[in-house]
Amino acid sequence: YRMRVATTPLRMLGAAIAAMAVQFTVAKAVFDGFRYKDLAFARTAKGGGWLSGAARSFPALPEAVVGTLLLGSGVALHMTNWHVVREVDLYALALVVQSLPFVAAALIGLGETSRLNDFATWRALKTRIAIVAGRLPAVAD
Repeated sequence: YRMRVATTPLRMLGAAIAAMAVQFTVAKAVFDGFRYKDLAFARTAKGGGWLSGAARSFPALPEAVVGTLLLGSGVALHMTNWHVVREVDLYALALVVQSLPFVAAALIGLGETSRLNDFATWRALKTRIAIVAGRLPAVAD
């Protein structure tokens, strides 16, 4: 990848996290497409229950639940490994690694509604920085 795309390691890490974040969503959409023949991929929560309202306000709710359960299970398994069995610790590590795409999807979902995801915030910050920089006296060499 680095030979074909000129990028920094930090941007590569960000791209990897974003790619992991969509893994569960795409897999669920494909599975639902096979399971329900007349169902389009764009599926919204129906009904008036609290769960459908929560799913509408935070679309990555299933990913957050699965990621939290996997991460919590891995941590709990490691913490209760009193006899320090290496295989148990490896399985706990595998659970934590499996939770990463789900946690990444939930974090990206949280960031979508943030003010930091709005271009107006960044434009206003750029303007403020320019104003403050203009007020500072020039530094003599």
